[in-house]
Amino acid sequence: MQTKFQNVVIIAGLTAVAVAVLAALWFWNDRSRTIPEQSASSFSYVMEPYPELPPLPPLKIAGPEGKELNLDDFRGSYVLLNLWATWCAPCIEELPSLQNLKEHYEGKGLEVLAVSVDREKAVEDLSNFLKMHDLGRVGPDHVALYHDFQDDIQKAIAFNGLPVTFLIGPDGRILYQAKKPQEWDSEEIIKFLESVQKAKAY
Repeated sequence: MQTKFQNVVIIAGLTAVAVAVLAALWFWNDRSRTIPEQSASSFSYVMEPYPELPPLPPLKIAGPEGKELNLDDFRGSYVLLNLWATWCAPCIEELPSLQNLKEHYEGKGLEVLAVSVDREKAVEDLSNFLKMHDLGRVGPDHVALYHDFQDDIQKAIAFNGLPVTFLIGPDGRILYQAKKPQEWDSEEIIKFLESVQKAKAY
């Protein structure tokens, strides 16, 4: 009698386990149908979200040919703001891919600016540096002919090293940051930037 009772208990236990397994499989299968499509946050290895802060204040920079510009001039467009220096080897290595990205996004709602934070250098010095290092055709449309000549950017945005890059939204708020060099013309980054633009369009 005891053996028969033990068999009944074992069978009941196995049945309960089987039911639990089937229920779990159904739950996960059903859940997978509701997982949203990949969004910009899925590309966090490219750029990571930036803390939510008010829009940046007007920040003056020197542009090509020494012309004074303001980051506010680009309101309404996304801005990929890269900070670099002539003494920073990783910064220099990523300049060609930034130039390629700038050309790719010409007229597509994204401005790409590589702004030098070198002390006591003028845009003319940057132009000579770019030519000396064969960093593309140096003209008014070169990505790296910008200079934080009054340290406005360095006073307004906290960062610990170079290169560092920020993606600024059309309203002047920093959305994402990259704290290390990137292949800016890579397929992954272009997909990431496109996903951000599409997400903010709705």
